[in-house]
Amino acid sequence: MRSNMYIARKEDSPEVILDATKKKFSITGVSMPEDSLTFYRPIIQWLEEYVAQPFDSLCLDIKLLYFNTASAKEIARTLATLNACDQSDKITVRWFYDHNDPENLDGCKRYELIPLRYEYYEFDFTSIEQADEPEGSYHIIS
Repeated sequence: MRSNMYIARKEDSPEVILDATKKKFSITGVSMPEDSLTFYRPIIQWLEEYVAQPFDSLCLDIKLLYFNTASAKEIARTLATLNACDQSDKITVRWFYDHNDPENLDGCKRYELIPLRYEYYEFDFTSIEQADEPEGSYHIIS
């Protein structure tokens, strides 16, 4: 197993936490990097290695205020990687969508074609935009 992965949030790319020790897996912010394939490749590789070994459960939190088309394809690849593992029944994807933009939920639900367990939560993204701490803070509205 590789070491934990942390990618700091930037203006055009999300914060990524893949921490096997703490069992924290999240992608947070906006995702529109210049090269989405290059950005997501190490994330997908890390997850492939993680799910190749036995695990109790995996909960991936996706809190994206916005993601472009190229990122949407890589997110689909990420979820397909999780679905392809032998233990996919132990995986939950928690989508946090903008509580000010309920149509954002439609963008999240299109991934249900990839058969994983999905949960949806309204989310106040202003707490991420204003947060001083690296991974932000959030308030689940529902």
